[in-house]
Amino acid sequence: MGVLWGRARLGYVALRKGSVAEAHQILTETIENFHANQNRNGLTFALEKMASLYVLTDKHEIAARLIGWSDITHKEIGADATMHP
Repeated sequence: MGVLWGRARLGYVALRKGSVAEAHQILTETIENFHANQNRNGLTFALEKMASLYVLTDKHEIAARLIGWSDITHKEIGADATMHP
């Protein structure tokens, strides 16, 4: 699971560096894996980073939906939106 968290962070680093395609690939992979492992905290983290990608690519409606889902999920699982392993 630690490797998966590292990959999710790497996807965000790629996005910050402007490597949108690489970020999309990494984040999609981590989203799928967090989902398969039923790790909702990791899933929300990766989806928040994917929302950032959609903001950057002017897909604001998709970004807003991801952020809304993430906020609701954080409340359901009792996770602090600012705390991630």
